[in-house]
Amino acid sequence: MPLPNTRVFSPGWDAHHRPVAEGGQTSLGIIRRQDAEGVFDPDTMQTTWPPPTTIYGVDEPAQMRIVRDGVETTRQVGERTVVIRSYIVAIPAGAPEIRINDEVVPSTASDPRLPDKSLWVHDVRYGSQVWERDLVCQNTPPTTR
Repeated sequence: MPLPNTRVFSPGWDAHHRPVAEGGQTSLGIIRRQDAEGVFDPDTMQTTWPPPTTIYGVDEPAQMRIVRDGVETTRQVGERTVVIRSYIVAIPAGAPEIRINDEVVPSTASDPRLPDKSLWVHDVRYGSQVWERDLVCQNTPPTTR
């Protein structure tokens, strides 16, 4: 319990620490959103989707940090076993609003196998003291849009 008339965190504490957190966001990438309806073609039995809109990294890929969450599950899809892996993607706290089902596409990373592998946002973490925006992502696309 703080003393009367004192604060545990000084005003602007989280803003003061944001440059340090952003300094660790050493990968680059974009985040895009499918915000238009697809068109179903009964002849091919396929849905065609228009190109998604880039909402983060619009002019050029922007900074992010991607780490494995350690959560891994498997699902049976027909005769295949699909491994679903969870990741935490950190972007600057002041980035545009990110929504569930947005697609994260890294373009650079120290892991040479990570660039161009899509991850989909399954949760956005909020908090009262925020120095970066954490996105819980998975390596599987959403089943519904």
